[in-house]
Amino acid sequence: MPINFYELIGDGDLDGARAKFERLVIAIAHVKHQAMGVAARPGDWGIDAFFGDLDGMIAIWQAKYFMGGVEEAQKKQIRDSFKSALKAAEDHEHEVEMWTLCLPIDLDPDATAWWQKWKRRQERDHGVVIDLWGRTKLEGLLLTPECIHLARHYFPGSVGATAPAGTPEILPLPDDHGYDGALFVRQLEAAEVAETESAKRQFFNYETLARDVADKGDPIEKNTLTAVEAEVHALWETCFGAASHDPETGIDPNLVAKVMGEIKANHGIAPPRLPPMSFLHHMGTMHRVVENGEAGWVAHFRQIAESYRA
Repeated sequence: MPINFYELIGDGDLDGARAKFERLVIAIAHVKHQAMGVAARPGDWGIDAFFGDLDGMIAIWQAKYFMGGVEEAQKKQIRDSFKSALKAAEDHEHEVEMWTLCLPIDLDPDATAWWQKWKRRQERDHGVVIDLWGRTKLEGLLLTPECIHLARHYFPGSVGATAPAGTPEILPLPDDHGYDGALFVRQLEAAEVAETESAKRQFFNYETLARDVADKGDPIEKNTLTAVEAEVHALWETCFGAASHDPETGIDPNLVAKVMGEIKANHGIAPPRLPPMSFLHHMGTMHRVVENGEAGWVAHFRQIAESYRA
């Protein structure tokens, strides 16, 4: 399961993201190694988290929120941080046994070659064990049972804010559904789609799920549904723009199948997790967008929507 470390930026606050990443590293090190954090201030002894005694041997974790790669400027920061940790150890009479650099990225080949050479040289010259927790390592740690709560807290968009439940039950279409004259059905009929019962069931199941989410009032689940509607609308728009509409009827007979096929394929790659949705619910989202008058299946779908609303 990939974790998107850009989530830490949130509303674009890069300084805030650096602070969150530091807190995350401290929390992981605490869970895995009983490490302690150090309050940030000028002259913080080159430590973000440590394990051991500050009058004896310690292990240090140093967090660097580098999202754009490790180039010369970042290499200098890494070297300076390591030097600061060693100088603080000398000044305050403790010894650094292990120093771990934590990054939200994996190194590219050039940076990896630099890191390996630098690491070997520092270990030889200073007798310190040096390690790297990059993206792959951090993902592995975050997705362990001991740390999954940290993943959910810091990365709700990647792993969900709570443990994912099972896929909701697919409900049968009730006899009194009242969808026969709905706009999304009219739009399908305008495209000469003969069978619409499955579309009605998709719409009904999505509407039921959406009502449940509204009743619970969970902001994360609400945001998920908003995002899914925006995503399927964008997918439809791309397919609609590339469609070959008949100049007389306005119909592209492949448009519905194309859009729904893309939705199902995308669902298989990254299904919504909070709330969990089946691909049928995901398709029902598309019918909701059509029902809202924001999409349709023929070139003149807006005219149909305007006539329906009149």
